[in-house]
Amino acid sequence: MSVFFAAGKEVLLKAIVQAIPTYAMSCFKLPKTLIKDLHRLIADFWWTSKAEKSKMHWGKWNEMCNSKQRGGLGFRGLSCFNQALLAKQAWRLIRKPDSLVARVLKACYFPSGDFLNARKGSKASFVWRSIIWGREVIEKDSR
Repeated sequence: MSVFFAAGKEVLLKAIVQAIPTYAMSCFKLPKTLIKDLHRLIADFWWTSKAEKSKMHWGKWNEMCNSKQRGGLGFRGLSCFNQALLAKQAWRLIRKPDSLVARVLKACYFPSGDFLNARKGSKASFVWRSIIWGREVIEKDSR
């Protein structure tokens, strides 16, 4: 097996590995265990130079997710990225209330109110709970 140089590994991880779960992350809140496993796999690949060598991690994942200007490598923190994508869905519900998805969700979860005041509910679907989690970003930034 050939050895990837650091720049090649960085491009591979950012362009492909971190992009693969993007669609699922824009619809659903990924479980913390899955995100942790993905981060571990990415870090293992980053720190491994040969297949037969052990994987010594020389830095914390959170520090690697910092921007390059802040001393990190600019990798995505998948949990924050997941919430940002779901916030984008929440923003679409606010900006386009006549869209089909907005009308369906309104009929199910907030028939007499608006999206910003809608509650999660005890029997909410996984999609709705995920969008509500994304809405927290909008609420935090609007205060």
